[in-house]
Amino acid sequence: MVSKWKKLCAIACPILMVGCLDGSDSLQRPPRTGDMAPEFQVEMMTTGDVISLADFRGETVLVNIWATWCIPCRVETPFLQETYEKYQDKGLRILGISVDSPGSRDIIESFLDENGVTYDIGLDPSMASTDIFSVIGLPASFLIGPDGTIVYNRIGPIAEKDPDFEGALELALE
Repeated sequence: MVSKWKKLCAIACPILMVGCLDGSDSLQRPPRTGDMAPEFQVEMMTTGDVISLADFRGETVLVNIWATWCIPCRVETPFLQETYEKYQDKGLRILGISVDSPGSRDIIESFLDENGVTYDIGLDPSMASTDIFSVIGLPASFLIGPDGTIVYNRIGPIAEKDPDFEGALELALE
């Protein structure tokens, strides 16, 4: 015998799903290509200064939300460093936002040293950036053009030689 709760869910859940997909602004959706990047602040690992995304206005910045415990993040990091080295003279900035737990600073520093990471790293142990960007998995990357518009986004690691990423990066740096 099917319980009354299962019957209620069978009726109500599809209705609620349609309500969630009606395009209303009452529910937050992940930012997409063409959207203005959401505003947020993060503490910089090297200086302890709190910076905001607005501080990068006028620059092309790749925001990469990651953690040391995330295997795909660990695999992606050398590619991001190579990308930074290749495009930094053309104006690319990378802001890696670590969502590792409080007290993980030594682990983060060790990981960054092992991988020769020289791009900017922010610390977000409260994981506020995952809420602000509506991230459902790590790593998550958002390429933001000089005007603050998202020109590429990806949940999961960016594959080397990804034509969509490379094309968006080239356009954003023009």
